[in-house]
Amino acid sequence: QTLHQTPRFISLPPGSSIQLHCYLQGYSSTPWMYWYRQPPQGGALHMLFLSRGKDMIDDSSEKHFKAARPTQQNFTLSTDSLFPNHTGLYYCAWSRTLSQAGAVPGQKLPLPLSL
Repeated sequence: QTLHQTPRFISLPPGSSIQLHCYLQGYSSTPWMYWYRQPPQGGALHMLFLSRGKDMIDDSSEKHFKAARPTQQNFTLSTDSLFPNHTGLYYCAWSRTLSQAGAVPGQKLPLPLSL
């Protein structure tokens, strides 16, 4: 299985809109998928969203971002207006089951976003 995340790097001014894409290739079942953000100084990952399947996204405390799962293998993260505190590394991840989510779920690819 291969996890593709685009764009690979982006730097935008505050107030910009953005859409991040994640695609899982080579997995025929329904994966759990996640979006995480890590602060620029490192530290703990903060889970933004998790999804159990197409159009099944759990509520998040993150009110400035929206997540969409248009297909089983695609998971997007977007916002209409970036804030300076949104700077960080964004990770898309996947797992076969929710019990794997507490560990390191599948592959993770960092997406540096700087404002």
